[in-house]
Amino acid sequence: MRDFVHHGLKMTRQPGSDLQIVTTAYGVPTWATKKKEMRARDLDPDQFAKLAGYMTDWIKFLRNDGLPVGYVSLHNQGDKPYDFPVHGGYSMDKWNESDFGWDYNAYWPPQYVVQFVKLLRPYLDKEGLRNVGITPGETSCWHYFQNYGYAPLFVLGRAISTRPK
Repeated sequence: MRDFVHHGLKMTRQPGSDLQIVTTAYGVPTWATKKKEMRARDLDPDQFAKLAGYMTDWIKFLRNDGLPVGYVSLHNQGDKPYDFPVHGGYSMDKWNESDFGWDYNAYWPPQYVVQFVKLLRPYLDKEGLRNVGITPGETSCWHYFQNYGYAPLFVLGRAISTRPK
């Protein structure tokens, strides 16, 4: 993917334009889940500080590689708790879409999203990444974002500004 972005950046800059990228953790490392398993559903909030450092290091790596990271997205469609079996894990012998949760992801409840946005901002700022914005993740659909509690928590001001001026 980095090669693809480098090529796109080169093509974009040739006529004098530019671009910024949005990067994501997509899924989280196994140590950031309660089950400590790949593709486990439940995030471990006790690991949030370590996860914030991990995401910050990823952005620094991409920027050092010459990629213009403008934003970090907390997750890719991590707003769907029903994409996982009720036990919160995953069976590796059933790697297909008929088994709940075919994607490498974890569930990010609205409260965790707000908590993590507030936590991540100081990590980015401390590492000189003040101009990197934070998105509350890539929602599966706007219905989920609005009606599963994400939008109301942000609208009520329970999250801080995601990109200082």
